[in-house]
Amino acid sequence: MSGPIIQNISIPADDDVELNFTLTAGNGATLGPGSEIFFDVYESQFGAPVPAVDPVLTYTLNHGIQITDPDNKLFTVTVNRADTAALLRNYYYETRVVDPEGNSVTCTVGTLTVTGTEIRV
Repeated sequence: MSGPIIQNISIPADDDVELNFTLTAGNGATLGPGSEIFFDVYESQFGAPVPAVDPVLTYTLNHGIQITDPDNKLFTVTVNRADTAALLRNYYYETRVVDPEGNSVTCTVGTLTVTGTEIRV
């Protein structure tokens, strides 16, 4: 088994963004019918989630998350513009997969930065 991939992401506020993820082969989980996938974004402090605070964003399979290629363990998370319009700062995020056999794997963690956007003429 391998640990989660650490991947920092920056997205513009008030934009629809598609994030692509791969479940690595060495972590022992599979994607397919019966799998569950979670993408949670938390307030962060010193690069870690603030304890005992609910996520500021949550997406689940078929509710913002789609498996795009189960054989190659690929899935996407679509972050909706309305969900990020008021979230300007750094957050901690993680993706977790629970496969049909009950294997639970945190596959990716990192900092999600929501940046302000403004057209300057």
